[in-house]
Formats: sequence, C-alpha cells, structure tokens
Amino acid sequence: MDDLSPKDGKTHERLVSRLKLLTSAVLVLLLLMARSWFEGQNMIGSAMLFLAVAVWVGASAILHLAGREGNSKAHGAAAPAIQAPVRAQRTTGPSPTRPFQGWRGTFRPGLNSLVVLTVVATIVLVADRPWNAPWWPGRHEASQLPQACTAGATAAAHLTPNAAADGSERLSAGYGSGSRCVWRDREIGTTLVIDYVLGKWDGTFGSDATTSARKQQALNIRAANGPRSHSGTITDLGDEARSVYQPGGTVHVLVRRANVALSVSYSPTPSLGQNTDQVDAVSLAATEQAAREALTPVRLD
Repeated sequence: MDDLSPKDGKTHERLVSRLKLLTSAVLVLLLLMARSWFEGQNMIGSAMLFLAVAVWVGASAILHLAGREGNSKAHGAAAPAIQAPVRAQRTTGPSPTRPFQGWRGTFRPGLNSLVVLTVVATIVLVADRPWNAPWWPGRHEASQLPQACTAGATAAAHLTPNAAADGSERLSAGYGSGSRCVWRDREIGTTLVIDYVLGKWDGTFGSDATTSARKQQALNIRAANGPRSHSGTITDLGDEARSVYQPGGTVHVLVRRANVALSVSYSPTPSLGQNTDQVDAVSLAATEQAAREALTPVRLD
C-alpha cells in the first residue's frame, strides 16, 4: 500500500520543508547575483541567469507533470487489485523505503527539480564566482572615489600655488572608473597630477575589484618607469606603495588601498644649476605627502 502512516507523514513534511528551504536559499543567492549583474551592466551574467532560471523552470514543470502522470498510472493499476482477494499479510516489519512510496507524485518531482536547480546554480557560481563580488560578506572595498580636485587641493596650494584645478571624472580608466585632476603652474613651472582608479569587479569569468586594482597598480608602475628611473618601496602607505622618479625630473608615488589605485605625480621647477639630489629629496617628500593626503578620503565599505 502507498498510504502513509502518521509517522511517515511527519517525516515527509520535514523533508519537503527542508527541500523548500534549500531551494529558496539557492534562489536568493541567484537573485543577489542578478542584482549585482544588472547594476554593473554585466550582459553575460544577465544572459546566464535568464538561461539558468528558464532551464530550471522548464525542467521543474516537465518533472512535475511526469510525476503526476506516473502517480495517476500507479493509482489506475492499483484499482482492480482492490477487488481481488486479499493475500496473506506480510509479517515482516515495514520497509525502510516505505516513506518514499507515497511521494512519487509530490516529493520525487520536487527532489529532481532541486537537483536540476543545483546543477544549473553550480555552473553559474563557477562561472561568476560571487564570492569576489563587493557585496559578499567579508570583503572590504571602496564603492566610490573621492573627487581628485578636492582631495588634492591642499597639496596643490603648496606645490602649484598659481594653478587652477583642471579635473575630469572618467567613466572608464584602465581596469576601472577614475577621477583625475591636474594643476599646472605656468609661473613657476610646476605640475601636480592626482589620478584615482576604482578597480571594478569584472563579474562573469573576470577578476574581483581588488585584483583589478593590483593590475592597475602594476600598469601605473610600468608607465612611470623610464631608462634612468630610480624606484623604491614605501612601507607605511596603503596596502602597497612605490616611488618612481627621474633624477631632477618628475616624481611618481603610486599607491593601492584595497580596490583603489592612486597615482600622484609632481614635476618640480627645472633645476638649473641646483643640486639634483637635493631637488629629488624635496620633490619626493612633497609628492609622498600629497599621496598621503589624497589617500585619506578613500573609504572602504
């Protein structure tokens, strides 16, 4: 017989409840990923999510209908047997698989549906790696940049006192979005440039935001280096920082904090007849101080 005893019915209800809870958890994770995809205009991720949900809904409907059809056939086949002579009762205890015998029309289609959802969700998770997303618990990354012209105003007043700020907010810059400001003091010949890049999460098949900032930092270092460049590591600034300078020329201080890459460049007054080492020491200290001031307003969520 396929009827459930009260004990079997309670077991059935508990398993179905857990099945619903697990399915809901997987769907919530997919919805969080969808929100991040749509906000980041990740068309590949959005298409994958749409396909995943379509496959799950379609497979669930097919399995549910197949389960109902199989259940109907089983009841139809059992009807004539009701009128047949009752055979000898079994003396052995209940079969350990008996709880599953009454669920063919309800539990098994749901279980199969969960299996399909789990497979689809696993493929999406492996491709998208949501643990790299900014909203994932435990990740501390910046969601926005300071305005470069505001952050560098104090340094500019000291290094380029006669210059007006020339700023731009860029939609894309290297490995993320950027904010840049330039001060050119034509009277004394100095120039200050502050350039932020906010590393972005690439989403599907891509890097996390901090990895993008590391790539931008490496790109900044390569761009600053020249045939006669001197470089060094700054140990107490951000997560990583380097100084690169040309003797008697432009000084670069390149800093990364989490997913923000900061480049501060200062070109001093041309050193005619001056001691190059002294000019470099003063310029390096001034540029490092400007970098510290520019890094202060960077906030991690």
